[in-house]
Parts: sequence; structure tokens; C-alpha cells
Amino acid sequence: TSLGYAIFKTANLIAATRRFGKEAVAKGEPSYDIKNFVILLVTDGFQETNPDDFNNPLRSIEVPEAVEFAKKEGIRLYIVNIDPSIAAAQYADHRKLFQLLAQSTGGQFFYSQGSDDLSRIYAEIDQLEKSLLPPDSLKDKERL
Repeated sequence: TSLGYAIFKTANLIAATRRFGKEAVAKGEPSYDIKNFVILLVTDGFQETNPDDFNNPLRSIEVPEAVEFAKKEGIRLYIVNIDPSIAAAQYADHRKLFQLLAQSTGGQFFYSQGSDDLSRIYAEIDQLEKSLLPPDSLKDKERL
């Protein structure tokens, strides 16, 4: 999996969505206000760029560079590794790197060793990213 490309592409789409909203407001058009920007990256591995993509600088972007872009855009990154082997001592450096990268954006790194773990991780992220809808938005939703 090209994790760097996945992070970069998602962060770029989020940034474009934010710009679109701001441009709409500037034109006096109705828009939306996104309070938080989060990427939840669920992976079963590490950065492994497809050899066919090595000549493409975006598709072969390294994870730290992509995370730096996400950080610059104000996007928090949560990385969830679902491969149980990540817990092995030989992958301690990978866990530390994922942890540092996620924390640099205000996010966190998790690794799951089973479905119960995954449920707990999602519940924890849900608690970290709670935001309430304004009362008026609930009224608008009822009219739809």
C-alpha cells in the first residue's frame, strides 16, 4: 500500500473542499462550516509503493512528507494498523514512527490485535472527535 499517497490524496481533497466552502461564502452562496478535519487511515501494513509508481512523485510520496502536508492543512491523522504482527518487537521502530507522525498532527496511532480491539479504538477516536451540531442545524435537517 502506498500510505503516503493515500494520506496526501485525502488531505488534498479535504483542502480542496475547504477552499470550495470558503469561495462559496465569499460569493454570498450558502455553504458549510467544517469544524475538524480528520483522516482515519486503517492499514494492514507499511509504506510499499508499487514499482510502477516510482517515477510518479505523488504516487511514491513518502509518509512523513504526506503527513507534513496534512499537518500544514490542519488535518489530524489517526493511524490504525490492523495487522497483529505490528506488535512484534521487530516492528518497534515502525510503531514509533507511526506514533510520532500521527501525534505531530494532533492525532494518534493505534494497533489492533482483534475485532474487540478495533471496536475500542473506534470508540476512543469517536470520543476524541466529538462535536455537537448547533440547534439550528437540527431544525434544518427536520425540514428536509
